[in-house]
Amino acid sequence: MIVVLNQKGVGTLARRIIEGKLYDTNTAVFVSKHHSLCRCLYVTQKGSWFTTGSTGTDPAIQEVLTADQANKWLLSSGDGDALKKYFPDSIENA
Repeated sequence: MIVVLNQKGVGTLARRIIEGKLYDTNTAVFVSKHHSLCRCLYVTQKGSWFTTGSTGTDPAIQEVLTADQANKWLLSSGDGDALKKYFPDSIENA
C-alpha cells in the first residue's frame, strides 16, 4: 500500500504486515518527521514504533524500531517536544 503524505508529512494510507503484526498509519499516532531523512515516526496503540519514508517513487513503511531505536531516532531528528513526551527520562538539563 502507498503512503500519501499531507503537508505535515503524515502518511494516510500506509499499511504493512511485518512478522505477523499490522503497522498502519491510520491507527498509529504520528510522532515526528525527520526532515533530513525524509521519514516519519509513528507509535501504535500497543507501543510499537515504525517509520515511513520514500524509496524512490514508492513511499511506504520502512522499518520497525525498538523503543531504544525510536529514542535515538528522535535524538537525531532534534525533536525536543516529542522526546519530552515519549522519552522524558532521556533528556537532562545542561
